[in-house]
Amino acid sequence: MRWASGRSPNNAAVLRIEIADPHYNLLNQITLSLPEAIRLTASLRKNGTEGTWTRGCDVLVGPLNGNIHIGQQKFESAASQTLLNGVNATRTVLP
Repeated sequence: MRWASGRSPNNAAVLRIEIADPHYNLLNQITLSLPEAIRLTASLRKNGTEGTWTRGCDVLVGPLNGNIHIGQQKFESAASQTLLNGVNATRTVLP
């Protein structure tokens, strides 16, 4: 949460989303290793495509900012959007 606070110090919050494993596991997932994530980040920055690039899966999973202890998920597809916004996901805003 410290990372989120640093990005928007006057109005920071974290959205916690909880999805039951059976529903999440139905999504097509690709997991990046630390070296893969580092290479991808460098490539996206070099090409200026950080905000537009997609992998073509439902969910891309990998380390956050090169830290293997903090994971992130990038939800890319209509199926993942439906899951995130549907009744099988619990959304909580943490200040």
